[in-house]
Amino acid sequence: MRTPSRYSSPTDRFNEHQFRHSVKQALVEVRKILSTARHPVRASEVDHQYTDKYALAEFLTNVAIASELNVLDRLGLDADQLATLQDLAAKDDEEVTLRLEGTRNCTFVEERKTTVESPHEHTVEVEENTKKSFLEQMTKTTSVKHKVATNVIENVWSVENTCDVFIYSGSDPTKNRVELQSRTGSSEVITPGRRTNKATPYPAENRIGPFEVSLSWLLRNVSAPTTAAGGDKATFKIDRDADKCKTPRRNEDSETALEFFCDVDDWCKNVVLALDDMESVGNRDPSIGSKPESKLSLRSITSKAIFVPVLPLFEEKDTNNEDDSVAAETQSPSPLLSSNDVEVFLSEQCCSLDAAISGLNNTYPESTKHSVLVSSLEAKLYLLALHTKDIVKCYTNGMDFIESMLTNQLEAAIGTTIDRDNFFEYMSTALGKILFKDVYVPTPFSFAVRQPGHSPEGAISIERFDDDGKAHPIITAACKVDGAPNSIGMPINAATSVELTGSKYLHGWMNCRFGANSSHPRHQLTARARQFSSFMFVIGKMSGPDTFEPQEAIIISNKDELFLPLLLEELPTAKAFKDAISSLSPEQRRFAEAFRAMQLSSSVFGLLTIQLKPQLEALLGLSPRSLTKEVRLSEDLLSLFIDYQIPSDLLSYDGPDDLEAKEKVAIVKKNAQNVLGMIEGLKEKEIKEQVAKADMAFEMKQAEYPPDPESITFGSAPVPAGTSSANSLSVMRAKRSARSAAVPPLAMARMAAGSCMPVPAPAMMGSAPVVLGSARAFQNNYDDAVAFDMCMEDEAPTAAERHTSSRSDSTSHLTSEHRQTNLVEAKLPTVTKGTDFTAIPKKLDRLYEEYDSDDALRATTIKVGECWNKKSQANLLSKMSESTINDQKEKSTMKAKAFDLLDALSRSGALPIACSELHVIVCSTYGFERSVVETVIRDNMNPIEKVETAFLLLNSTIRNIEPKMLLKDDAQVAKLSQTAPKMVTAGVADEIDDDEAEANA
Repeated sequence: MRTPSRYSSPTDRFNEHQFRHSVKQALVEVRKILSTARHPVRASEVDHQYTDKYALAEFLTNVAIASELNVLDRLGLDADQLATLQDLAAKDDEEVTLRLEGTRNCTFVEERKTTVESPHEHTVEVEENTKKSFLEQMTKTTSVKHKVATNVIENVWSVENTCDVFIYSGSDPTKNRVELQSRTGSSEVITPGRRTNKATPYPAENRIGPFEVSLSWLLRNVSAPTTAAGGDKATFKIDRDADKCKTPRRNEDSETALEFFCDVDDWCKNVVLALDDMESVGNRDPSIGSKPESKLSLRSITSKAIFVPVLPLFEEKDTNNEDDSVAAETQSPSPLLSSNDVEVFLSEQCCSLDAAISGLNNTYPESTKHSVLVSSLEAKLYLLALHTKDIVKCYTNGMDFIESMLTNQLEAAIGTTIDRDNFFEYMSTALGKILFKDVYVPTPFSFAVRQPGHSPEGAISIERFDDDGKAHPIITAACKVDGAPNSIGMPINAATSVELTGSKYLHGWMNCRFGANSSHPRHQLTARARQFSSFMFVIGKMSGPDTFEPQEAIIISNKDELFLPLLLEELPTAKAFKDAISSLSPEQRRFAEAFRAMQLSSSVFGLLTIQLKPQLEALLGLSPRSLTKEVRLSEDLLSLFIDYQIPSDLLSYDGPDDLEAKEKVAIVKKNAQNVLGMIEGLKEKEIKEQVAKADMAFEMKQAEYPPDPESITFGSAPVPAGTSSANSLSVMRAKRSARSAAVPPLAMARMAAGSCMPVPAPAMMGSAPVVLGSARAFQNNYDDAVAFDMCMEDEAPTAAERHTSSRSDSTSHLTSEHRQTNLVEAKLPTVTKGTDFTAIPKKLDRLYEEYDSDDALRATTIKVGECWNKKSQANLLSKMSESTINDQKEKSTMKAKAFDLLDALSRSGALPIACSELHVIVCSTYGFERSVVETVIRDNMNPIEKVETAFLLLNSTIRNIEPKMLLKDDAQVAKLSQTAPKMVTAGVADEIDDDEAEANA
């Protein structure tokens, strides 16, 4: 049994332009049938009410039923038989079925010999000479014609086709049968050659069908007739008060009707194929093709001349004839055509159908002639099947046209084609302003990383991309959480857990998905830092009431931009989960419930930002805001903590508290310089040791293999001939010492650390060509290269010098939209009650089960994708460069670097992190099964009201406030009473309190 999904998408098969053209052609015939005073037009061209569309759907169905009865009448069903079948169909346990079945048998008749003359003739000319006299001779030419005759052995076969069409009730086709038509036809088939085996040209026994279609629905929607035809017998009605009645097209009654006509269409298709196969015997056999009746093909039959009365027409009123009493009587308050018009249409169908059948009777052999395979009976059945398919096509297109009218009218009212981007735009701009009080209006998730009263260090945001690739911040219901837990623990390794005492924010994100198999819009997490600014960015999830489990971490600084894709994974709805486990064993059910509880609790997504300068001030004993303008000192301190893991005790201020802030900074700066000096001294010592080892190895090599003095060059001057190797070695040492003395310690440190030192070309160095065979010459050129590289390093400014010498607009890389939303932190309402973040998804799951009548709200897990994108600037003179981070090892390195710094800033967990902001996000998805327009038109559902109700429930749960208390005014409360009355009368906040008590217990 086919489901109504075949007709679930009009765009898959409904071509409105083609349908309008076919209706336009049909209207030409309609105007010939009706009087010229009538003005039937396409339904979309007449002003009407929404209820008229229901009447039109009922009109089309009833006319299609009456048209199908006319076809059954021509098939052989009379009024008495129809009444009998109606009585049988009225019984629920009796199914009335239309059935076609047949057989084809091929049997051997005889073997015979025949003489077959060749169609070609051969002419031969023969000359005959006769002697008339001694001196005279006469020549006579005679033409002789020859034909070739061949003796052929032929096999004669008898092919017999039988075809029965009947209606039966129940499950046994042999009982309670109503015969409609039956015929047996046969013909000879001749094959050449001697019959050496039992192979037949066609299968000896072949069964055709059976093909069946139920007529029970049709008979139950027909009143007791007096004749087999008539439009007043159809009694189809749509139950408009049914719960599942959505639109004139989308309701159980219309779906059942479409299902019936779909089955009838399939039955007619099988009948046409079966008759084509019966006829193909004659088409393949030359002996049958030579007969006159075999030249008639069923495929030449067409139903175009038969009038199809199933048309979506409305009556266009003629206002000029309002005073005409006759016209006033015929006019109906409904734009539908009258029952008299329907009778006229059906009568025209019968007339055109009878004319077509009469033409077939005159063309094809009579059905009583058994010596032919195809007669007028098969031709009539073929024609009726084609006409029935036309009826089904017009009916289904008419029903889809009603839905198309709704779509066109909606788009005409709005002025544009609506897609999900338009819906998201409306929800982000108008949802909060219309529905909620100002303090509870949802805000874009785009927040600045800043200290109070200071410029932002950067910004974080979650963005949604539309189909054009433009990014928009998502909208969340946000509130600041104060109270227990006062601090959140974050483990950074097996031995250390950092205590977060900064601000905590709770966000409720209501995502929408349109289409059962469609994907979510692309979302990404974005973090941006300003020039000379830095902060730490940690991504994770809440694993307990007071525990944040980090998954990724990175330090963002100096105009870095990080883009992380977000993946949304929907969990099954609460009702779907309960339905799925209802038939499981108790053990299996408990396992599923425990696993779902784990899924819900782990779906709480967290974003943590830590400002580094305020934490450095707390760590080093400095006054607040002391490092705001100490850019170089701040970077040096971060470098010492990250690169060298210097203990903070070596850098911190440990004197009296009453000292001025500048003096404290000066002491810390001196401590930092002392540590840096110590590091440079150690590096220089290590470099000297390495140089000494290299010199010793070189001298030992020179002692073993003395070079030719004439081939040695130093700088740009060759060594004079006769100079000893000892003297040349002294000269080289002097040059190396001079160069080393001119090299800064940091450059020596970089060389010792393994920095790349390319050997410059001779033109760059200004030296003479080097003889490759001399080891001393190579060492001398290497020394020149080292000195050149070190001098270039010394000339390049350091990072701190670059910071102090030039400044740039740190907001130039931000879009105007984010510049407005990121740089000023929203004033969010505060929830002073303690909150267990991991319990919120469970509360929402229970509330969704109770208040979500459509079973469309799903808890959603947020995960970070694998492919990250990063924009960075190597220095102030270079352009922004883009890079992709796919390697997990690189991500782990960034995470380890961030956690090393965090370990130092917290003294391995002993110092709380007060300059942190934790954003906790709970996401839910409202899943619509269709697109925005299809949801409105086909489901007769207002997605705005659905999302408003869901967002209201989420916002109420986040803030622990009754839903009606969030609404803007009494008008919104009255609206909520209509769309979700349970949410107004029930105490949602009380239920949340019970949940919290249960969680605490």
